[in-house]
Amino acid sequence: MSDGDLLAVVIGLSETALETAHGIAEQYPLERLVTLPWEELCRVPGLSKEAAGALAAAVELAKRGLDRGLGGLPKILHPSDVLKVVPEIREERKEHFVCLYLNARTQLIHKALISVGTLSGSLVHPREVFAPALEHAASAVILIHNHPSGDPTPSNDDLNLTHRLVEAGLILGIEVIDHIIVAKERWVSLKQTGEL
Repeated sequence: MSDGDLLAVVIGLSETALETAHGIAEQYPLERLVTLPWEELCRVPGLSKEAAGALAAAVELAKRGLDRGLGGLPKILHPSDVLKVVPEIREERKEHFVCLYLNARTQLIHKALISVGTLSGSLVHPREVFAPALEHAASAVILIHNHPSGDPTPSNDDLNLTHRLVEAGLILGIEVIDHIIVAKERWVSLKQTGEL
């Protein structure tokens, strides 16, 4: 079955639905259609609100099934997802550098404490960051460390380390998705600030 045929099954099996579904499939690549937010999905020409609801439900069912089929591994999509995985380092009195290793579906497959430093710094080498990535066949890594001072503003050392690790990741084919600096009350994502 083509994408249009499958879409017609979801939105309705009438002749009109088949025509509409093929038109939508031609206009919207499937990978884009299934990621549209609800508001945009309702604005797709030819899709009624009920059909948009049926499509959104089918996509959500498929996502849940795939995620559970992969062992229910948590997905890391936003910095807030990262903070749920490493809440303990916010309270630490020394700098802790932690890495989250992800598979190609941005699911967490391994978490490792790489370094414990002093009140104001930690020693991190690319070798320690990427050895677990290779061991666990990770396709991406997220870097996290805390600032015990309470100010998550990145230092020049933080930025230099991030760029060094990004370069090492490029050589190994392992993407550094983000570097998140946390403090007791606040956090900074270098990806969101444009530093990454």
